[in-house]
Amino acid sequence: MLAQTERVLRFFDEYVFGFMRNDIDAAVRGNANFLAALGLVSYPEVLGGLVTGNVGKKGYAAESFRAFLPYLGRDYEDFEAKGVNLYDTVRCGLVHQYFIKGGATIWMNANAPCGIISSPNGPTYFIVNVYRDHLFSGAARYRNELIDGSNVTLVTNFENGIRDIGFKP
Repeated sequence: MLAQTERVLRFFDEYVFGFMRNDIDAAVRGNANFLAALGLVSYPEVLGGLVTGNVGKKGYAAESFRAFLPYLGRDYEDFEAKGVNLYDTVRCGLVHQYFIKGGATIWMNANAPCGIISSPNGPTYFIVNVYRDHLFSGAARYRNELIDGSNVTLVTNFENGIRDIGFKP
């Protein structure tokens, strides 16, 4: 059995910085803006499920998504306080309707401090390149916290989560 640090590195190297990043990059190269946005808003649910230990469990999707927002940055966390439900408006909109709810534009490339710009009454702007950078930077921070090992609950949730999804190191 691999040591805990080796399992973390292998999971992140193979799945997060391997498959996830490669898939997003392929969507960007193919100018598939909706597909890129869809993937990008799906990944926080998976990673947040590992944070909480509820990955793949029915009834925890929104909680899992929100659990990863702190890793994306303060701007993403602040949306709820401003009356914008990113999980419902952006993630569920793209997953269940193909469109971000309330009117939206998806840009592949733009300069902005946050990958999502929105207000309670819309419209919403999703900026793929910025959100992508924030997502993978957040994933690196999460990985580093796991490697540090000082948050035992975080490590335990991750270990249980990768077991639950069938990751075989």
